[in-house]
Amino acid sequence: MGLKYGIDNNTDTAALEKKIIAYATLHYLEVHKWFGDLNTLWKAGKFYQVGFDGAGYGHKVLGSTTEEPNLTNKEILQQGLNGLFE
Repeated sequence: MGLKYGIDNNTDTAALEKKIIAYATLHYLEVHKWFGDLNTLWKAGKFYQVGFDGAGYGHKVLGSTTEEPNLTNKEILQQGLNGLFE
């Protein structure tokens, strides 16, 4: 799965972590809702659905982070401000 997103033994994990944190920070309400939904499904015993939805969320986060590599701090801030006004 990692190869699909360009993740291999030479991948800088610190940079990948920064991209994931940037996504979670810029899309806080969306990520918070995801965790709430997953928690509800987990408590209901719908473990397959938790895995399916969690994988979809992971795909969205990793897919979006690989499309916009090496964002500057100014670009990250601008995306956050854009999200506030949407």
